[in-house]
Amino acid sequence: MIKYEDIELFKNLAIFDLEGEYADLHNDYDCQRVLLEDDMLLFIFRNTTNGCFFSLKFVNVEITKLKFFNTANVDYLTLDNTYRGKTVVGENTLEVSANDKGYFYLEFYEGQTFEFWASGLEWLNKDGSVT
Repeated sequence: MIKYEDIELFKNLAIFDLEGEYADLHNDYDCQRVLLEDDMLLFIFRNTTNGCFFSLKFVNVEITKLKFFNTANVDYLTLDNTYRGKTVVGENTLEVSANDKGYFYLEFYEGQTFEFWASGLEWLNKDGSVT
């Protein structure tokens, strides 16, 4: 798992290079499924060229805002942007919660959005192994 504090603020996580494995989740993948189970938020992507699956898994998640609609009208969603950022709580701007989590934003081109606290993330290959 990559802990939230090891993720640069405002860096677009939809495009990354992990130890020589390059992925562009916006241009090369379609989001096929979103799963929230217990405190895990999982986004499953399918490569538009070779059909391989790849997942983005956030752990120890506390969702604060969710806008999700019209999924019956589309076969897949296109990830627009996802990053670790800051949020306003009361009169304070925070990037870390009291229980040691980072604040994340995830936005789809079609308008669906997620905002949540998470302790970190994992990229999973099609066989379930961690990248």
